[in-house]
Amino acid sequence: MDDIEIVFNLFDSSKINSFFEDVLTFKCGNIINAHFYDDLQMRDVAYDEIDDLCGFFSKNVTPSSMFLDSINCGIEIHKVVICIVQGFNGVEISLNIKKCDFRLSLNECMNFVRHLYNSILSGTVNQITFGYEPAKDDDMRILAMTVNDEVDIHSICRKLFGVLNS
Repeated sequence: MDDIEIVFNLFDSSKINSFFEDVLTFKCGNIINAHFYDDLQMRDVAYDEIDDLCGFFSKNVTPSSMFLDSINCGIEIHKVVICIVQGFNGVEISLNIKKCDFRLSLNECMNFVRHLYNSILSGTVNQITFGYEPAKDDDMRILAMTVNDEVDIHSICRKLFGVLNS
């Protein structure tokens, strides 16, 4: 169990721009490698060629991926693989991080969990699943949050801190 996976479900694919503006941010210079494929033009596209992510994913169903040196998701996270899949139920964005690269202090855990929960409260994200890869499997899931859940941020933070520092 080396890889941590965080899966963000956006039921409304028009929220993808908001996701990359408010929930998960990075600079183009942090992209180490990226794969975006334009299904209509039948060619690979560089990330900086995409003006509107929402428009891109509304026209393309081929999964996209990026490997980044660092991202900001309430806290700075290093060495992250991001996979983006457009489906019938919106967009699924997953982050994959080596557990050894994802050690957080208790304070960082609190900031991270608050940021994740705020992304749900804002309506940008509908569901977040956190666990070992594959996080969606019942036996690999550590926690899940949806807008309908009553969330005890302190309890989630302690649980997450314990898992990441074990």
